[in-house]
Amino acid sequence: MDEPNPNRNFYHDIVMGWYHVQTGRNEKIAPWIKDDYEESELSSRVQGLEKLINAKFNFSEKHYPAALAAMENMGDAEPLLFGSIEMKALESVCRYRLPDKEGAYTALEEAYRLAAPADLFMPFIELGKDMRSLTEAALKDMTAGKKSHLLSRQWLEETNRKAAVYARKLSRHMARYDGMPGAGKKSLLSGRETAVLIGFSQGLTREEIAEGASISPNTVKSVTRSIYNKLGALNQADAVRIAAERGLL
Repeated sequence: MDEPNPNRNFYHDIVMGWYHVQTGRNEKIAPWIKDDYEESELSSRVQGLEKLINAKFNFSEKHYPAALAAMENMGDAEPLLFGSIEMKALESVCRYRLPDKEGAYTALEEAYRLAAPADLFMPFIELGKDMRSLTEAALKDMTAGKKSHLLSRQWLEETNRKAAVYARKLSRHMARYDGMPGAGKKSLLSGRETAVLIGFSQGLTREEIAEGASISPNTVKSVTRSIYNKLGALNQADAVRIAAERGLL
């Protein structure tokens, strides 16, 4: 009988790690992915995926230098083309948050050059509000004549729009997940309040949350006031912070 593939379980952890980091459930990511531990049994390709998820985790935790270090310390790892694009796209938003706008634009251009031949958008739009912030900055600089880069206005606008759509869909998905039996949903907030708060955490506006939930902007405003009262929050960012600290997100 052939020996079991030692990479199989690791690959499962990596795939689930991607899902958990995308949905904001970092506590569910396998500890060996979040740590600096190097797993010697991994193939070079799986090592590349591990580095990518580790970088995504550190970025989501606002550990930007650690995220960049994970992407730079690839060693013999061999990420697939899609992974290479994801890393460059992630590097761009990471540098933008540091802040290093010029470095962010350079990384975004490199990611675009890799993705353009196959017309790939997913590595960019799955970065949601962070990619929206970067593309909005690039568009403003382009309009003001402050920056001459290789990215077209059409591509920036389309990426920005698709990132917004992705963020809305992810928000709806998370709201449905939290409402499922056994999902561990907390009782402090109602289902609608949870959905609105998740929308805020994804960087959506009240109008975008209303559109995604098929409710009116005034309803979102009313639900927001209820969230503030329950959490003792001063604003949207404060509500997201308090909810995250209490394990409500």
